[in-house]
Amino acid sequence: MIRAIARSLALVLLVASAARAEVTVAAKLSTATAYAGEPVSLTIAVNGSRAPEEPIMPPVAGLTIRALGGQDVSRSSTTIINGRVFEDRFDGYLFQYELAGLAPGEVTIPALDVRVDGRVYQTQPQTLRVLAPQKDQDVVLRLEADRASVYAGEPVMLRVTLGLGKSVNAARFTLPGVEGVFEVATTGQSAPRRGEVSFSLLDREVPTTRGVVTVDGVEYTAYTAELALIPRRAGSFVIGPATAACEVMVAERRTIFDRDVTRRAVVPSNPVRIEVRPLPTEGRPPNFNGLVGRYLISTEASESEVSVGDPIRLSITVRGPLPGSVPAPDLERQPALAGDFRVGAEQPKGIIEPGRVRFDRELRAQHDRVTEIPPIELPYFNVETGRFEVARSDAIPLRVRPTRTVTTADGFGAVGEAPAPSGVLESNSEGIAHNFTGPDALHDQRFSLARSVLSPVGVATVVAPPALYAGLGVIALVRRSSQSGSDRRRRSRALVTARGALSQPSDAPAAAVSRALRLYAGLRTGRNPDGLTAQECADAFAPAGESLQSRARELLARCDASEYGGASSSSGGGGGGGGGVIDERSIDEASRLLGEIDRVLTGRKP
Repeated sequence: MIRAIARSLALVLLVASAARAEVTVAAKLSTATAYAGEPVSLTIAVNGSRAPEEPIMPPVAGLTIRALGGQDVSRSSTTIINGRVFEDRFDGYLFQYELAGLAPGEVTIPALDVRVDGRVYQTQPQTLRVLAPQKDQDVVLRLEADRASVYAGEPVMLRVTLGLGKSVNAARFTLPGVEGVFEVATTGQSAPRRGEVSFSLLDREVPTTRGVVTVDGVEYTAYTAELALIPRRAGSFVIGPATAACEVMVAERRTIFDRDVTRRAVVPSNPVRIEVRPLPTEGRPPNFNGLVGRYLISTEASESEVSVGDPIRLSITVRGPLPGSVPAPDLERQPALAGDFRVGAEQPKGIIEPGRVRFDRELRAQHDRVTEIPPIELPYFNVETGRFEVARSDAIPLRVRPTRTVTTADGFGAVGEAPAPSGVLESNSEGIAHNFTGPDALHDQRFSLARSVLSPVGVATVVAPPALYAGLGVIALVRRSSQSGSDRRRRSRALVTARGALSQPSDAPAAAVSRALRLYAGLRTGRNPDGLTAQECADAFAPAGESLQSRARELLARCDASEYGGASSSSGGGGGGGGGVIDERSIDEASRLLGEIDRVLTGRKP
């Protein structure tokens, strides 16, 4: 008997050990060599578990690191070489990161700890060799600020211009020197429209204008984007050199069986120095909130006649430079409102309109002696005069009716003071009540554990906690199952949705193909398709294998080349030396490619 138990225990330990041994963790860089500022993908693959804990990525000197999230992946492939069968299976989880080197040299990503089912696994350290960006005859990058000297808090416009001598795919930019010093302001300009060229700068899509630029006697097709930067402290600061990484078209494919020939280029820009002067302290208003420039303020009330305590919506409109960066006026610090109005505690979000921003606040009059909503003050620093000034809105006439105070007398249904209780004692006509004596008048009040447990209160005390925990467990299980089912349904309809987008009539095949690939990648990963770049979209196809990922990346590059080359999708020619890299046949090609990727990711048979 003891031997049988020992053998069973050994078998259980062996199976558990084998199960743990199936879990493997590995880290891999998309490339071991990259230019400074060029994005590089880092993938941490956990094979054998779909619920690992996310590793803690420490700061690494010389690198910028951005987490891209993760996804569970299941795939298998079989390869036959010289009659030998090689099978590759992966059933686990992938963590994705984007890295970029800041300066030339070698940078080492240390070993990372990944916890799986209470056990810690370690990756191998990864080394990235960072090269210095080089000037290129086909691509130039320029930075230009509209002012070299500003006050702290005064907006400065930074123009980023990419000049192209040949077609390129979507460029990736780095802009050092901004983070921690400047705030990127909202300019109120419209988001890029479909088909328009935009730059991804500082994690936001910025629309561009197209023109021509001449550098060292060479004419380039230029795309220019503008960023509004607000310095938050005084000092001398340098922005850049920025970098732009892209694939330059060398030769276009001649048949559908060929591939475009491209080369990688990472070019630097010129640096821009900006002197930031501190604001003076003399004459600074006590309610100054950091606005620098010249501003106007106006107000409008929803009501002109109210009772004491009734809500009034006060719309405050501010006009000035960069209205999207204007904070809401602090009404609690308005001396004219103190004592007469109670201000709502909500923190409003500005509604940005062309050239202005509107804030809606709630006021309540506190007494009937109020005759107007007083002017609202907006202090600012005028850079033209070099002094602090205050913009004021016009007063708004207001009639306030008094309200009647409810007293305790209203509780008795009469007007006046509440009746006082009578102090006269009344006689009891029934006489003195009879006293009962004897054993029958006694009640057993001794404590009994059995009686307490069987009482309604005892039963509720014993049964309620387990029932509550069981109910919470059922709710959590239902929610988890619902979320899991929702994720599965979203991934299962990815192919149908993407092919549906391809089937829509379109005059721009390049935009249609690019949109379909991003739709599929977004639905598979749970991310917003409109926010995916070409590289992030290609990274989402990595679980399908290197061959399919390479085909998807090449197709995305051709789509971006069509847009950046300035040519139509189905005809040659265009600005920047681009040509027709996408035509109607590419839609069928994209549909077949998505079908192959979906079969690998879902495990469905063709």
